Amino acid sequence: MTRSSSIVICGLPESGKTTYLAALWHVLTVLTDEPCKLKLASKKYDEYTYINKLHDAWLQGHRQLRTRSSTEKIGLNLTLPSGGIIELIVPDVAGEDFKSLWSERHCTRDLAKSLQAREGLLLFINIDTLNKPRDATVAAKVHTRIGVAATKAVQDSIEVDADRIPDENNTAMGSRPSFVADDAADDTKLVDLLHTLARGALRSPNRRIAIILSAWDLLADDGRTPDVVLRDELPLLNGYLHKSDNGWETEVFGVSAQGGDFYDPDKEERSAEHEAVLAIPEQSRIRVVGNQVNSCDLTAPIAWVTTP
Repeated sequence: MTRSSSIVICGLPESGKTTYLAALWHVLTVLTDEPCKLKLASKKYDEYTYINKLHDAWLQGHRQLRTRSSTEKIGLNLTLPSGGIIELIVPDVAGEDFKSLWSERHCTRDLAKSLQAREGLLLFINIDTLNKPRDATVAAKVHTRIGVAATKAVQDSIEVDADRIPDENNTAMGSRPSFVADDAADDTKLVDLLHTLARGALRSPNRRIAIILSAWDLLADDGRTPDVVLRDELPLLNGYLHKSDNGWETEVFGVSAQGGDFYDPDKEERSAEHEAVLAIPEQSRIRVVGNQVNSCDLTAPIAWVTTP
């Protein structure tokens, strides 16, 4: 029996979403002998032009181009542990689209449809590029002004428009804060995003969310678990997710999808550091760490959000 399930991979710009998709394809099509929770059921690789393009760049050690629109969708037929088949629809959504939800209170129509129809979320957070508040006082002020309490009043005012391109001077709602939105901590932006998806016009009955802490290889020798890193580095988000009344069911994963720093062939020469990354076997560069996983199984977060 085949059932269709749509998950949304979300996160701020450069949070690791596209690199994850490229490495996921490698796990499904090359590392087929590895024990994974989900397996690729369809072998018609010629139909997967977009994800193959991502995979080719990943194999060559090229940094992935940033997704610019919400038009690309990846469809995968995967075998569940029960033996059933799930048709997984994954829109590759630009980080800028999620940024617009925060800074412009704007959402494209395609993204709105995907969010409202979702059966699960993978929220990506790049632990190497976190924008943190300067100090606790700043964090408290920002949270007071535009945190959960302030957000609740404007959830149904999200502007959904397929054609308008948001710009830095847009003030469609007339209630834009008097500070620069991009300067807010990622902690605050992510709480606002999830609060919008839980209670606002973009809500869905599904409340399963896998928190993906990308660039996990940087913390491989740190000794902390993903749960502890989330608590230490994103205390506002961690506190929000653990509130009993928000409705989210959460699992935290640490993910390394490339094992080191890739390079941009249009801007730089490949260095010894880049060569060293490519010399590492792919199954060693890919790692997923969580409460019940420590392997190269990048399907584990997907299995968790889609399995009842």
